Amino acid sequence: MDNHMKRSLQLCGENGVVGHCLEQSGGCYPGKRGMTILRTTSKLAFLGALVLVLFAALTPIEVAVAVNDKVLHGASFFLLIVLARLGWGRQARVVFPVALMLVGAAIELMQATSLVGRDAELTDWLADVVGIALALTDLWMPGIRNWIASPVNQSPRY
Repeated sequence: MDNHMKRSLQLCGENGVVGHCLEQSGGCYPGKRGMTILRTTSKLAFLGALVLVLFAALTPIEVAVAVNDKVLHGASFFLLIVLARLGWGRQARVVFPVALMLVGAAIELMQATSLVGRDAELTDWLADVVGIALALTDLWMPGIRNWIASPVNQSPRY
């Protein structure tokens, strides 16, 4: 095995995370257990965030915030895609964006009815789609993406 492929289990980082260290790159990556924890935590966070988004969108109570409504829509769906990609990996590249675009459209359709007591806006759904698209560009997290796709983790590439 070449030097660049040598792996050793060691105490990595200042916070004492046990993981693998690639000798040539000096990069320290969590082992299989660390990836399992990351994926599980991300899945739980995704489900919690989805419940929160649905609750906020489908209740008649509107909360006044200092941030533009469209920014909140985009940021919410951006976060959902990020958590989905961290939790489910490669399958989140296609399945989750399409599903979340449909969820966003369904939210706006439900808001158009008298059941919810909110106003539907096409621009809200467009903001959802923009948030999803930005999350798929990979410009926002090259470090995390490289860490997950490292040869030590044998994770699916993003």
